[in-house]
Amino acid sequence: MYVKRVVAGILIILTAIAANANAVRYPSISYPHGARSVASVDGTDAVFYNPAVMKSNPYLEMQFYHSFDDSTFDGDNGLVFSRGGLGLGYYSLKRSGEPSVSSWTIALASRYNKRLLVGSSYTFYKTDRQGFHNDHFWKIGMVYRPNRKLSLAAVANNLNRMEFEGDKTSVEYTVGGGLRPFGEKITLSGDYLFYGGEKFKHGRFTAFADIKLKDGMWVSGHADENKFFGIGLSLAFGRSVVESYAYFDDEPEFGSGVVSYGYSYNTRGYALLHPNRYTVLKLSGSYPEERQTSFLWKKERRTFSDLILGLDRIRDDAHITGIALYLDHPKFGFAQLEELRVKIMQIKARGKEVVCFLAPLSGTGSYYLASACDKIAMQRLDQLEMMGLRAEVTFYKGTLDKLGIDAQLEHIGDYKTASDLVTRDSMSVCHREAVDALLDDIWDQVMCGIAESRAISSDSLMLLIDNAPITSVDALEAGLVDTLIYPDEFEDWAGAQLSGASPVTFKQYIDIGTYDARWGELPCVAIIPAEGSITDGVSGNSLFTGKSLGSETLNQAIRRARTNESVKAVVLRVNSPGGQVLGSESIWRELKLTQEQKPVIVSMSNVAASGGYHISSASDYILAQNSTVTGSIGVIYGKLDLSRLRENLGFSTYIVKRGDNADFFSMAHGFTDEQRLKLHKQIRLVYDDFVNTVAENRGMTYDEVDEVAQGRIWSGNRAFDRNLIDGIGGISDAIDTACQLARIKRRDVVVEIVPTRQHSAIPSLQPLATVAGLIRLVTHPEVAEIPDDFAAGLGNGYYFRSPYEIRIK
Repeated sequence: MYVKRVVAGILIILTAIAANANAVRYPSISYPHGARSVASVDGTDAVFYNPAVMKSNPYLEMQFYHSFDDSTFDGDNGLVFSRGGLGLGYYSLKRSGEPSVSSWTIALASRYNKRLLVGSSYTFYKTDRQGFHNDHFWKIGMVYRPNRKLSLAAVANNLNRMEFEGDKTSVEYTVGGGLRPFGEKITLSGDYLFYGGEKFKHGRFTAFADIKLKDGMWVSGHADENKFFGIGLSLAFGRSVVESYAYFDDEPEFGSGVVSYGYSYNTRGYALLHPNRYTVLKLSGSYPEERQTSFLWKKERRTFSDLILGLDRIRDDAHITGIALYLDHPKFGFAQLEELRVKIMQIKARGKEVVCFLAPLSGTGSYYLASACDKIAMQRLDQLEMMGLRAEVTFYKGTLDKLGIDAQLEHIGDYKTASDLVTRDSMSVCHREAVDALLDDIWDQVMCGIAESRAISSDSLMLLIDNAPITSVDALEAGLVDTLIYPDEFEDWAGAQLSGASPVTFKQYIDIGTYDARWGELPCVAIIPAEGSITDGVSGNSLFTGKSLGSETLNQAIRRARTNESVKAVVLRVNSPGGQVLGSESIWRELKLTQEQKPVIVSMSNVAASGGYHISSASDYILAQNSTVTGSIGVIYGKLDLSRLRENLGFSTYIVKRGDNADFFSMAHGFTDEQRLKLHKQIRLVYDDFVNTVAENRGMTYDEVDEVAQGRIWSGNRAFDRNLIDGIGGISDAIDTACQLARIKRRDVVVEIVPTRQHSAIPSLQPLATVAGLIRLVTHPEVAEIPDDFAAGLGNGYYFRSPYEIRIK
């Protein structure tokens, strides 16, 4: 129905305009372009035929055109640039008469929505030719593409009705339609051209066809009702395109020809001689899960999802023969390392080779990733710091006792040990049990992965680790590495291993876009990162406490995805240890509303525990890595009693109140027995709600969830065994699952990583804020707030917070 309205509106408007003009045509001047339909034109040809189409390609394109009539090859020339919604063209035209005409065109286009594009252009003549001097023309165009099969377009040229020899000339109208019955391989189009002041039936119809023979090679042609026709051939060589087009009359005899050479910042394939390449990938620093918008000189950082999707592209590219990987102490969590390692194994399974160089003093995490590669090199006189795996848990109760601070916290579950960090001075039996189990799971994975990949027995590997650090000579002798080289020899060594291919950096490879010829609004899977400690409000970034995940910020991103019709499914990428209950509840609610309209799939990163698991439960499917830290279903609540500290500092506090519990949260004294009992009841209520929420979403009973809850953390593989997640996998698997649940084909999908955080010029000066906050706690407890994440998550309100994080070196 909407398509019919658009078509009817176009015809009514154009017919009305045509009826109000006199039929005086502006003399035709030929331009050096092949014949194109206003409905199916693309590339720089759009600047001339239909400027609205420019908006369909965001990449920079430039093309030189030359047309000729005979064997002298002398004729017209043109140079056209376009990028997104901007087009510029210059032509030197002399085939239509002397003296020549210099023509300049500027074109602009915008996107009304993902289906409808509009554009306009202004053309100016500079010539001494009689009647053409300083003539200029306005053109408007539109194209409507409701799906991949249909394109409707309309163009009106000479809107200003330029005078010629004293008469105002007519507006030239072209309406067109395009059809792709078999996808992008065949495009059939038709244009109908008529002039203002003429009857609609006196117009001229032209048919067009474009056939894609293979990637990088296609033929095109046209024929009109007067039996004039043309045929062309286009050949792509990566970013370069060579095209030719020949026009014939009704005899048929050759009329004229056009040849052109184009260059663009995206590739249209290779007609011949596709070069083989290998990718050089250097991993260093951190790869955040979330995307930040650029700010001034700060460029948008590449995310972990970008890295994974780029490796998927390398895996599927038949002309990428392998990867030269340089590991320079990347800061990945263990689940991220596992996900990257799986990608390397998948790439190798496609017959590609992956070689790796370890930067000096590399540790366990880097070597675990490197061990998946075919060949490993390290520096001479270096050492491999593969010392094993450890978890350090620091307790602050002794420090607080000396300061005169008493942490009065309540929690549900013997394993909800986050509060132990400030209420105990050693690990409880349950605490140690949970840590030991998690370390065992991760360590078994490390040992098995390395031993299998390097063909070393577990006993031999354990002996090497127990005697670490391992010198480069010992590593080579034990088969942990294959050769010893200097860092400056890496490129030559990698090139020798991956012979027969030329290198391209990962950034260059990813930044080379592939031209997308598909029409219409493509289905989208939105990846929404949820990274940091959950708070109620907006997200922040502190030098002292790191990232906070604000419910308001994340909810805005979720709502945008929910209300966007092109987004068919949402992948929530969770990397959060939890945080405030109110923030978690708000995010959970927004996800449930989204789940009612489209599938929501959760992909867990390094940690999705407590509040991180709470928000994950509002989904249709949950995926995690074997080493993901998840679970920790429990609640913490309480306050700090600063009475001894204040007394030691000489402060005196008098409380005058109305209401027995007006001083319930006052830090000038501890809880009374009645208040502590009330606090425990409130925490029990929140815990029961948490357990019931998980039970409802996971199809379990309260008792089944309570048995695996109690604040206990689980590795991903143990969580799978206990029905807390649905499968083991990463971002790519989550996207595949989203496509299945949304009933869309993966190859048709656009994946978009949604920014959830504005780029901050400078992080919050949290150390100063922390000092100021502590002073306020002492001097004005009635208005002070505990600093963010202080003492593992103490603060106003209930907390869903995991007890610790394990870091791998």
